[in-house]
Amino acid sequence: MVKLITVFKNIGDLDALLKHYTEEIYPVIHKMPGIICTDVTLISHISPDISKELRGIELIMETHFESEEVIQGLIFSDLGSEIMTRATKVTPCEVSLFTGKVKRFTGEMTDNLRRTIARIGYEVDDLTE
Repeated sequence: MVKLITVFKNIGDLDALLKHYTEEIYPVIHKMPGIICTDVTLISHISPDISKELRGIELIMETHFESEEVIQGLIFSDLGSEIMTRATKVTPCEVSLFTGKVKRFTGEMTDNLRRTIARIGYEVDDLTE
């Protein structure tokens, strides 16, 4: 599984941005094949010595995809370009995009599986499926 991580900083109107995504963007993209779900995280800074680069981050959206091909298909499509253009028109904000490969581990894993993962590292595929 891969995900698109969208980080929003210095958002002019957080409510307007959230409304835009939940009412206009997500209903469209979540009908596309290969898109699993989206997690929306509102950020609260608790560290008084947060770095200058991280100051102002208010929102992180993580959309999970079945494959790298699906994520690239959305990012480089007309719809993907339109989504990014419309987001900054809804309200002023800074937007950064990242992609990441996801490995999910839970408390239900056995000690033996944990040792195997630790021994062979990140490149192990499908251990939890």
